[in-house]
Amino acid sequence: MIPRIFTLVLLLSSRLCFAQFTEHYTVDSLTESGQPSKSIFYQNHVYALGISTDNEGPEFIARKLDTLGNTVWSTALITPRLGYPPTYQCFHLSTLDDQYLLVGISDYASLAYTILKIDLKNGAIISKYLDTNGGYTYTELSFASKDTAVFIVEAYHDLILATFDKLSGKTVQTYKLGGRDLNPFAIVGDKRGNVYYSKGDTIFKINYQNPGLKLWTLPFPALDKITISKIYLDPDDGALYAFGQAKYNYTLPIVVKIDPQAGKIIWSTKIEDLGDFIFSAMDVSPRSLYISWNDRFAGGAYYTPTSKIDKQTGAIIWSKLHRFDPSLPISQRTTVITAGSDGIYLLGHDWGIMKLDTLSGAKIYSFQVNVYESIYDLQGYNPGRNIFETPTRLISIGQKPYRSISFKEVFLTLDKNTGKIIAEKDYGGLKQYDAQTIQMLATPQGQFIAIQQIGAMGKVVLFDADNTPLWEYFLPQERKLIYAKILNDSLLAVLSGGFNLDLFNFVKKKFLKNFPISNTDYSTFFLAKPSIVFHPPNMIFVAIHRNASEPQTAMYRIDLPANFNSLNEHTLYIRNSVSLPSDKFSVNNVLVPLNKDTIIFINGYSIEKRSIPSSDIRDDYKGIPTGFVQKVHLDHYQNNFLLALGYDRSEQVVLTKINRTAFTKVWTNSLPVYGQISKWIQGETSNIIYIIVNQANRQLHLLKYDTENQTVIWQKTLFETPNESVHFTDICLNQNDQSLLIAGYTESIPQNKKAIFINIGFDGSIQSNLLAEGDFPGNNQGLCVLYLEPANKSYFGGSINKSPQKASSAFIYSFSADQLNNSIKGLIFWDKNSDGKQSKDEPGVALGDVFLGFTTRVYHNAEGQFKTLVPSGQFTLRYRVPEHWILTSGEFSYPIDASNIQNLKDTFRFGIIPIQMVNKIDVSATSQQLVCNEEAPLYVIVKNKGTSIQNVKLRLDFQGTPILQNMLPDSIRQRAMYWTFDSLSPGAARWIKLDFLIPGVGQIGDSLVYKSTAFYQQSPNLVDSTIYRYQDILLCSYDPNDKLVQPEGLQKNKLTLFNQYLNYTIRFQNTGNFPARHITIIDTIDRDLDFASFEFLNASHPITEVTGKGNVVKFVFKNINLPDSTNNEPESHGFVSFRIKDRSGLAEKTTINNTAYIYFDQNPAIVTNTTQNIMVSKFEDISTSSQDKSISPHFRLYPNPAQDYFLLDASMDNFSSIKWKMINTLGKTCLEGNTHRFPQHISTHTLPNGMYYLILEGRKIMKVVITR
Repeated sequence: MIPRIFTLVLLLSSRLCFAQFTEHYTVDSLTESGQPSKSIFYQNHVYALGISTDNEGPEFIARKLDTLGNTVWSTALITPRLGYPPTYQCFHLSTLDDQYLLVGISDYASLAYTILKIDLKNGAIISKYLDTNGGYTYTELSFASKDTAVFIVEAYHDLILATFDKLSGKTVQTYKLGGRDLNPFAIVGDKRGNVYYSKGDTIFKINYQNPGLKLWTLPFPALDKITISKIYLDPDDGALYAFGQAKYNYTLPIVVKIDPQAGKIIWSTKIEDLGDFIFSAMDVSPRSLYISWNDRFAGGAYYTPTSKIDKQTGAIIWSKLHRFDPSLPISQRTTVITAGSDGIYLLGHDWGIMKLDTLSGAKIYSFQVNVYESIYDLQGYNPGRNIFETPTRLISIGQKPYRSISFKEVFLTLDKNTGKIIAEKDYGGLKQYDAQTIQMLATPQGQFIAIQQIGAMGKVVLFDADNTPLWEYFLPQERKLIYAKILNDSLLAVLSGGFNLDLFNFVKKKFLKNFPISNTDYSTFFLAKPSIVFHPPNMIFVAIHRNASEPQTAMYRIDLPANFNSLNEHTLYIRNSVSLPSDKFSVNNVLVPLNKDTIIFINGYSIEKRSIPSSDIRDDYKGIPTGFVQKVHLDHYQNNFLLALGYDRSEQVVLTKINRTAFTKVWTNSLPVYGQISKWIQGETSNIIYIIVNQANRQLHLLKYDTENQTVIWQKTLFETPNESVHFTDICLNQNDQSLLIAGYTESIPQNKKAIFINIGFDGSIQSNLLAEGDFPGNNQGLCVLYLEPANKSYFGGSINKSPQKASSAFIYSFSADQLNNSIKGLIFWDKNSDGKQSKDEPGVALGDVFLGFTTRVYHNAEGQFKTLVPSGQFTLRYRVPEHWILTSGEFSYPIDASNIQNLKDTFRFGIIPIQMVNKIDVSATSQQLVCNEEAPLYVIVKNKGTSIQNVKLRLDFQGTPILQNMLPDSIRQRAMYWTFDSLSPGAARWIKLDFLIPGVGQIGDSLVYKSTAFYQQSPNLVDSTIYRYQDILLCSYDPNDKLVQPEGLQKNKLTLFNQYLNYTIRFQNTGNFPARHITIIDTIDRDLDFASFEFLNASHPITEVTGKGNVVKFVFKNINLPDSTNNEPESHGFVSFRIKDRSGLAEKTTINNTAYIYFDQNPAIVTNTTQNIMVSKFEDISTSSQDKSISPHFRLYPNPAQDYFLLDASMDNFSSIKWKMINTLGKTCLEGNTHRFPQHISTHTLPNGMYYLILEGRKIMKVVITR
């Protein structure tokens, strides 16, 4: 029996401490595709903006990076717009007051701009202003002070000066500067509110407080036809510099120095020796200007011109023409120039980097970061964006080609003296993708290869027999992997979407070559799983199904040359062939090679033989008609035969034996099973085969068949489900253990799949028939199985949801024969007829507790099933019956002897019946920390804790903006969602995950309340309700490792009623810079809590061990591989929740404290905050006010006891409002409101009979009795 995968169904128990199997999960996150934008270097950090394009919509991200490229924090600035391409551009990035980052982003699709103020320390958005008046196609910052920013925007071709107040978050003033012509436009400002801007050949000076008054106007001579491209205000000498070009018979670069006070030209320099150039980039040093101009074509090549000018005199010190890459006769434009301490650094031409000598302008070195095989490859699309100098090295940010059609953001660290790249880091973050292990293949060397799909990327991984990855390779382009085949001792062929064949040498761990099989575009065709076979020494036969106007199969014979530099392809199209669904069956063969020129294949209702000569692909063929039997699987059998499997018009499965040499039918037999999807594999002897059949996607059947006697030896129904579809995906033979391994999955809705793993012996005895739900609904699929004979190990692969996210993880579990047997299983069922035996109509129930020994709890799944591994030795399996039930099946405990294999194969059944009719629904909720402007998941769990079947209606009152739910609500009204759960059995639970966008800093410190109300039938004429209020404080800068208790107690004194559950949530985050492999949480339970009432509730990740000894409970997340917040902040969080009651007989006002200790790998413990509850028997006469009781108003309520209402009155005249709420004896809020006048009428007609407490906030607590 496979171990770990089933722990995912069972909420995972501590049995895993005994397991000796191995497991491997893929990293289901890859570098996000994205493009960098502006960046600055400030206080030894890089602040970089960019667009991440792997999200549901393009997302503008700000990141703080250290000098090694590690992310200190990242903040999403712009909410993605679904289905839209990236349309954002950053027009400004600067620091403000040494505390903030000021960011301006424009969106040319919506014609709007956004201004953000961000905390430099933690990336928190302090303010965010979006102007959506429309028409903004050009935006540039003029200047920014502490409270004010001035922008120039273009609205419908008019230039507008916009003044933005950062305190109020509004544009407080706009002024129209006039129309914008076709000439370049430049702007700069100073801290005194002066704005300098150019239009064409004129520079203007204004002040934003009175923009209509021009302080001075500086026109350049009309004869020179000067156009200003950039103006710069130098903080060193206070001068204004203008860069542009004069137009005579040619374009002449020009630099002008201006007195910003008087508006007079100090000097003007024309760089005549450069010739026909226009401005590109500039930088300054205390004494010099460095300018780069657009590239120039001279002498058959392009050159990038650079000039150095003396700031004092305007004299040209030097002008030089250089090239980034002398071998390429294409554009060499410089986009960034940086004046360093020992050289001038140029950046440009598809991330070319060049260093010039400061004194002479001579080139010291140059090289290309992006190198292409051809000069036509994507040049101009992968630029370097910036380059910075640190005391010891250079830093450069840019983009590289990624996944064939995308880009990625890259951080380079370089040696200043040589230009050598020291380190390269992808800093664009990680993106979660659905991941699957779709196929496993045994190698001749005793290893195995896994074919995995990670999002749109294909991956090939070589493992040793212990499930340790030895080598992996991502295909360089986005392609869906379809099928792989090991061709010989070292060659692997992988077929992928777009009809590509990739070849690998897995012995040398090397990718060899990609071959496009066909240059025909089949992108519109439905692609089913192919057949691929190798015919030594150098031929590959491939069959690919496609749907055109009619179903076709494209047949290929591919001749591989020895050097893999060419490909000979012979193609044959077969009409009316079978087209099989790609994701509902294992790899079925539809063709087999007969010799080097002949293939035998399935063609609809017949089996055909055709030649594929090199000269004529339309050669004659011969077919074997098999009546109206659709064939689905064909393979070689024994030495001279073929076996073909199919189905007739009634969908009865039909098996046909064919003489391969004579190509004649030997016999055809109908089998006692029905279904369209089937497959056969060779059995333990030459005359035995096993046939697996999917019947109408509702049943899985397995037949053992004797081909010599043409008889069915046995037939088993492996899986049957009336309400879900079921699919098998793979089957293999384990000759050593005399069993078969089968993989598959069930599916109720596309988002809710459950993996199937079956182990069945040659005698038909089912050794394991297990269903893995995963930790959360999603793509939980068994997709492939493998038996590795040299190691005598079995492997199970597929996809599993290990966390409450949309993306699934690819998994591979390996286990030995002993581990299949060293396990026990059991079931708790509702014994309705009290006979101690389970009947078909008696369902499993998730009630009570199961223990192995005295301290190890085994957690059952939602159907009451439990499975666990056991070590060698003897143990006792114990069952603790829940309250209001009794045991009917006999024993409360069973002795377990791990050496007795038969003993371990038993199913231990515990039958129970209720002894009292109890109608009780429990609802609880938990969440990650609520951090402003971030998404946070809320988990709501509804569980039937009673003894009757209930129809439950759930209402959730929420705050924030709902984004996504794993279970859509029946309705949403105002700020409440509603769900209905019919026929919820005792012990059954339903959980809902909702993502909310948490409010911003305007509500920092406020309590956010999510109130869950479950309505259910208490009696034939009475609907009862259970209310759970989840309350947490909105945080903007927070400790990510904390502990929360619900209820938290009344106000500051934390008063909590005796004999109710305290719900604890321990939340953790990996704030390091490397994934955490193992996490252990140790919680020392207060000795005033009743450990026998401890109940594990939920966890964010698969929990491998929950143990309790004494008053210490330990939670272990083994191999959690929790990402670090630096590289993947959203996935760096986790939590575990449980509940427990106080001990009986405690003294009044007993204080219960609780603290947790969180261990990340071998690091010291992180100690959480300490929660506190003060236990009392009642709230009556306990004042929560600090005021003097002698001057407190007198409150009274009447009638009391009440029926449908009561009146609240007080001896006070002047008050604004009093908040009140009514809670029941469990501390749950039933009613709440505000009192604006006395007497106040409070309706109680919805409340059931009982005692309640009326709490007047800050004033008084009064008892109320409801009776009718």
